[in-house]
Amino acid sequence: MRAAISLALLVGSYALAAGAAAAGPARPPGAGAPAPAVDAPRPVPADSLDAARPVPADSKVGADCTLKGKRLAGKVQVVDHFADFKVKVVEHFPDLRVQFVDHFPDDCGQWQLVDHFPDFTITYVDHFPDLEIQKVAHFPGRP
Repeated sequence: MRAAISLALLVGSYALAAGAAAAGPARPPGAGAPAPAVDAPRPVPADSLDAARPVPADSKVGADCTLKGKRLAGKVQVVDHFADFKVKVVEHFPDLRVQFVDHFPDDCGQWQLVDHFPDFTITYVDHFPDLEIQKVAHFPGRP
């Protein structure tokens, strides 16, 4: 009988302790609402989600669509020697998706092939590229 009462008291005190721990520390009367948790997540404004998106560590193209300080949009000339970038064309997992356009290469990944006055130059290579690209018809830019 004594063992049953001791067990009941033990279980009851455990339930009270668990309820008090769930309720948080005791506050003096009139203390108001509890302070928010230190590690509580803060809401992020929707308009800053794209700008705050981290760049993967293995990505060669920056969040502002640059590589080695040059923007990867605009007029491009293909040369054999002394190019700004060595480029390899791949089918999967590119650093940049490129759309070749005839006019107004303004967006990231839109390139217009020219013979004179390029914004940057490229040469195609099979090994050790600075940049791996995938040729696309729609949706150019960072993957």
